[in-house]
Amino acid sequence: MYLRQQWNDSRLEFKPERNNNSTKLKLGDYGWKKIWIPDVFFCNEKVASFHHVTTPNRLVFVHNNGRVWYVSK
Repeated sequence: MYLRQQWNDSRLEFKPERNNNSTKLKLGDYGWKKIWIPDVFFCNEKVASFHHVTTPNRLVFVHNNGRVWYVSK
């Protein structure tokens, strides 16, 4: 299952660099540990388990307006 979330965090707003003009940043390995991520749960869950892998499968983009896009699988 892929979990995709999007939210706005004004604390993460930034101005694009002049020479790069990029409007989003991809956070590197474990960069997701440095920002707030909502705690999601399924209220009618019967059984749950996590697939254990050698490295966490997470992807985080932060847009210059503070919008965060987070994917976990």
